[in-house]
Amino acid sequence: MTLDELKQQRRWVLWRYESDTKVPYQANGRHAQSNNPQTWGTWIELQPFVTQYSGVGIMLGNPLGGADLDHCVEDGKIAPWAQEIIARIHSYTEISPSGTGIRLLIVGSHGHDKGRKLKRRETEEAAEAYDNVRFLTFTGHHVPGTPVDLCERSTELAWLWEQIDQGKCPPNPVEGIQLKVSRADFEKLNAGDWSAYGSHSDAVPAFVYLLCKRYENDEDVDNAFRESGMFSDKWADEKWDRLGAAEIKRARGFIEQATPLPRMTHGSLAEAFLRDNRDFLYLYDTGQVAQWVKTRWYLGDHNEDRLLFQAVSKYLAALWTRYPEPEEGKQDPRRKLEDANMVQGVVRMAKVNIPPVLSEKFDSDPLLLGLPDGRITDLRNCAVRDVRREDFITQRVYVAPQVNFSTPVWDRFLDEITIGDTALAAFLVRLGSL
Repeated sequence: MTLDELKQQRRWVLWRYESDTKVPYQANGRHAQSNNPQTWGTWIELQPFVTQYSGVGIMLGNPLGGADLDHCVEDGKIAPWAQEIIARIHSYTEISPSGTGIRLLIVGSHGHDKGRKLKRRETEEAAEAYDNVRFLTFTGHHVPGTPVDLCERSTELAWLWEQIDQGKCPPNPVEGIQLKVSRADFEKLNAGDWSAYGSHSDAVPAFVYLLCKRYENDEDVDNAFRESGMFSDKWADEKWDRLGAAEIKRARGFIEQATPLPRMTHGSLAEAFLRDNRDFLYLYDTGQVAQWVKTRWYLGDHNEDRLLFQAVSKYLAALWTRYPEPEEGKQDPRRKLEDANMVQGVVRMAKVNIPPVLSEKFDSDPLLLGLPDGRITDLRNCAVRDVRREDFITQRVYVAPQVNFSTPVWDRFLDEITIGDTALAAFLVRLGSL
């Protein structure tokens, strides 16, 4: 069936956005009904009224079927899962009014009483398959490389219906991100090499996922992304500012879903704590525990577990909501997570497995000066940057450098000893900085 033949049929309607819903209308301004062909018209009949509405749509039904794929187009690139459907169905395909979705029109049906829809809450991706009592918007923005006519594709639409019914389409986001991560090379992504992916944007979720596995704190993830080679092009042009927090939140959700719940034993909970929390080191020569607190390492007292006890208590409290609620009238096993003996037992088991380090590692570089704003000055070249864990900084000064701060006494001293020679004074300042 050609588009010209389709436009001659009485199955067209107008539509308008109302409270984020696409509502179908007739040319006379009354609502159109998907189960009442008397409220439909031809393409030509509706054209004089199109400018008063958001667009035109087409009612499905014998012999017309269709598919609707949402949130599968970004920056003009179609997601792999949607590309598979487009290739499999191989009929007329176009871009949706929002520019982020795909519509497919076929001749045929899926063979079931009702259509099917599946929407992934985590990504907003959705797939729908219908062949009756439904209308789809129509833009005419044809996807290059797909047929310009509506083809007989009953078998293919039935396949899509089954994929949606079985929860396979759109793909599970956890499986999707794990597939991306399986191709990930942290060092390459950190250097800005996303060649293993279809696009820069396709690589970002995998890189953020890896960062979230490395850093417990979202602020650390944000800083690490901004310091990486992935923070470039459009992702450095306000896109990360807009979407970064959502990407981190989504990655945390994926990690939580993909991480099995530990058994409520000291050993299992301690193993889970250390897997999800990389903020601790054990100074085995002094018996101290060091904790990374946002921008520096904090050293606990000798042979004292207060820092670890607080972190474990917080971790177990967060696990509470992930365990299923007990049946009514039965004892709640989650109460164990609040018991001080349980917390202390997890602390003991975790402590012996914390990565060890010598105390001499901390503050060992005399030319790294910690600043109060969470940054660091390298006195070798006067460069200022964010503190990294591997700097092993525990100390910091309480005054941050100010580049444009006036120093009249110092300037007057330089002027006197150089007898007004500004070039010599500038040289002495550079020499002193070295």
